[in-house]
Amino acid sequence: MKKLLGKIILFLLVIAVLCVCVVGVSVVVSPLEQVIGTLTCSNDYDASEELGKIEEIDKVKYSTGYKKLIVDDSVCATMFKRLQDKNDVYLFAGTNRAFSFPGFYIQIKEFLDNNPDAEEVYVFVGKDTWETTLDAQYGYHCLILPLVYTDTYKYLDENTKEYCDKAYPGLLLNKTFVDAYMKSSLIRKLTLNLLLEYHSKILGEDVSVPFVKTDNEVSPLAYQYFNDILKLCNERGVAVHFIHDPSEYNSERIEAYNRECEMLREVEDDSNRDIIELYLNSILYYPAEDFIDDVHFKGDKDLNDSVIRDMQRVTGLLQDINL
Repeated sequence: MKKLLGKIILFLLVIAVLCVCVVGVSVVVSPLEQVIGTLTCSNDYDASEELGKIEEIDKVKYSTGYKKLIVDDSVCATMFKRLQDKNDVYLFAGTNRAFSFPGFYIQIKEFLDNNPDAEEVYVFVGKDTWETTLDAQYGYHCLILPLVYTDTYKYLDENTKEYCDKAYPGLLLNKTFVDAYMKSSLIRKLTLNLLLEYHSKILGEDVSVPFVKTDNEVSPLAYQYFNDILKLCNERGVAVHFIHDPSEYNSERIEAYNRECEMLREVEDDSNRDIIELYLNSILYYPAEDFIDDVHFKGDKDLNDSVIRDMQRVTGLLQDINL
């Protein structure tokens, strides 16, 4: 126990020293940030992921007059964001899979709090999002850090915050530290690599894969915030729809979908059955040549418009989106 405590204290001390030393040099004397980043090989640790999430949280924190909100992972985010200038009913606030259900819940809560005349909420996800956990790196810099930065971390439930206290100890949940993290590539590099060490050596987790998932099971985190989203929308009298990400047509993806059906029907009950069945029945398949990788569509307007029309046809929803 003493050895474990010593490691935890050492971890926190290292972070504290980073804040004092690096912030004092590279943030206060901002012209040196690029130089320090080059000397420490940390310039690759830019803050684009974090800034993207912060921007999508900020979108929903104000009264905008939009009646409908779409939150989604990166598969659909790239299709919808380009349409914002053409639509004054829908607000598109897409992120990525790592932002996950807790992030979507907070976006929806903020939108409904600030837009009391809202009518509908759409959530676009895929199998991976249902399996997402709060892992060492992505859970921190793609979800928890943006929430702390935007002062929305407080909306997570107490069980989630208790887990975060263990997973991202001490200063990592402190707003001052988060501000420093956003300004210094060296702090970002050291923090994310130290988190891997901490989760591996102290918490005993397997960090050999980039994303830690509950393979073929709905993660407790996703299930909790899925139900929180349903409850929130029901309380506000707002319709909520979950729609499946489109998928490449191949045997691997079909098998993954079949497993997804099994895992979601294990958590299906009278309160969510219609939502889950609409979601499962909304999947669409497209040939490999339509994708730039194994999940994301090419940025072709005609293709993206065609996919959205297919969604409209299959679900009967989204009829008033302007393409």
